[in-house]
Amino acid sequence: MDQEFFYRLLVSQGVSGRETHIQKTAAAYMEGFADEIRREVNGNVTGILNPDSGFMILLAGHIDELGLMVRTIRRKVSCG
Repeated sequence: MDQEFFYRLLVSQGVSGRETHIQKTAAAYMEGFADEIRREVNGNVTGILNPDSGFMILLAGHIDELGLMVRTIRRKVSCG
């Protein structure tokens, strides 16, 4: 894999529940070598090489990122 692909993954939005953009980035990369790309309703993207083969190998990884939501900001009041 090339560094440009990893950079595109790092700058792509991928917060849990909103992984569409990063999934499209991964699927576009897989098109360069996979015979078939499958997308499931749960958001899984699978690249398949030689889909009619009786022998299969799966390489899997998790693609979303941790997201935080700031709900409150409190100022520290100085007593002095």
